[in-house]
Amino acid sequence: MPLLLATTDADGFPLFLLGGLFVASFAAFQMARQGGWLVPPKLVSDDPPPLPLRGREVLLVFVLFIISMGIAGSILRSALGLDIDSLTSGTKIAPSDQTTLVWVEAGACLLALSSSCMLLQLLHGRDGVELGFGWDRWRTDVIAGLLTAGLLAAPVLALMAIVVQFWESHHPLVDVMKTSESASFLVAATFSAVLVAPLWEEFLFRGVFQSWLLRVEPQWIAVSGRSALPLGWMPNVVASALFALMHMDHGPDPIPLFFLSLGLGYLYHRTRRIYASWTAHAAFNAVSVAQLWLEHFAKG
Repeated sequence: MPLLLATTDADGFPLFLLGGLFVASFAAFQMARQGGWLVPPKLVSDDPPPLPLRGREVLLVFVLFIISMGIAGSILRSALGLDIDSLTSGTKIAPSDQTTLVWVEAGACLLALSSSCMLLQLLHGRDGVELGFGWDRWRTDVIAGLLTAGLLAAPVLALMAIVVQFWESHHPLVDVMKTSESASFLVAATFSAVLVAPLWEEFLFRGVFQSWLLRVEPQWIAVSGRSALPLGWMPNVVASALFALMHMDHGPDPIPLFFLSLGLGYLYHRTRRIYASWTAHAAFNAVSVAQLWLEHFAKG
């Protein structure tokens, strides 16, 4: 549920904001270079390698997500008579029901995340570190994530500003947040968009799918005899393409999201931890959510 693109629309992208993002990207680049973060060995983790996931286990994670959303949908239908996609389908619903929908959907993502982690740990007899959830370097991960967000901000949003001139962007949650006058809904949407959605998506696309592709990549190379990309990049490209395709109903958003995902995937590949890419993903969403909050206060 990336909201990083909520700051752009077909009416034009504020030049001062774009200029500020380029300044932020340049500053992040300088900090990363001076701190040695651009040198790959500084980011390579000595954590254990990711779990050797099998294809059926990747599929199982997707199934658990579908089951979790099914449970959430059943709760909503029995309690409110609503479907899980009522918020994004344009259905007219009360503000209180909008808030409930967001909380329930966020809960479904957390249920899928926790059940997937527990199941994978039971199947492999390992701990959360090998799922990318090691806490020992959380400060390093946060710094790396914020620097990555700063580096990617200007080029990704500039690309979005270009493509929306030819193709209108639609993000269902952003559209509702722009028109909602309910502070409780905005609080729920902020929690979901800034914390829950990035965590679930980074676990799914980086911790599960990209990790599995990294394991099978040598087998692909052995069969084909060569690789068109440096080792580790093909899994990132494939995972990023899937990440972008999951947002096909958002207009042109998949184009910049693909390049954003490449940056997040590179960060995960170098750190082997989800917290770094989660921080970068959350930072992008937080900028857009902050803008929506300012619009809310401006309306009084």
